Amino acid sequence: TDGDVHAGMEKVPADARFAAAVAAFAQTLRGDPYTNGYTLKDVLALAQPARGEDPFGLRAEFIQLVRAAEIAQPSGGAK
Repeated sequence: TDGDVHAGMEKVPADARFAAAVAAFAQTLRGDPYTNGYTLKDVLALAQPARGEDPFGLRAEFIQLVRAAEIAQPSGGAK
């Protein structure tokens, strides 16, 4: 609905932004053509400010996983 449209990603609730980062991570790892050049660096940029409350450390662990995947890429780093 029109009520669900936001002016920019920073206006989207943090939980939705974090969920989008998780989905983008999976699609990026798969090499999905619909990511249109979205990189692991972009995933980090979306996930980090959306981390929010993380009482069990799972969101921090996800961010570390994305960093590890970024380093492990065949190109040798940030892509």
